[in-house]
Amino acid sequence: MYTLYSMQRSGNSYKVRLALARLGVPYNLVEVDVLKGESRTPEFLAINPNGQVPLLEVAPYRYLAESMRHWHNQRTLAELIAKAGWRDVEWLNLTFGVVALHRATKPLTTPVPKPEPS
Repeated sequence: MYTLYSMQRSGNSYKVRLALARLGVPYNLVEVDVLKGESRTPEFLAINPNGQVPLLEVAPYRYLAESMRHWHNQRTLAELIAKAGWRDVEWLNLTFGVVALHRATKPLTTPVPKPEPS
């Protein structure tokens, strides 16, 4: 089960809680009060040197802490998927674009012969 280190008043933490709830993903919640310096303790900095929330523990000792600004936007990612040889690329925005699901079809590597008319 995931563990989310979050602050109730944080907008970015709210977006992650909303996305997890929308996707029906169960998680444990650990409240971190940034204003009281709880994100600057040696224990917290050991798991997230940025000292920021939200922080999602996806497996023991594996954390997702990168900012969304480092990722491609939906359109750019769709273009990259298409350049990789996928067709019919589309995406669905969830939670105001914080989460997006992309889908596409991969063409067959060997063309299927058309049947001869009889």
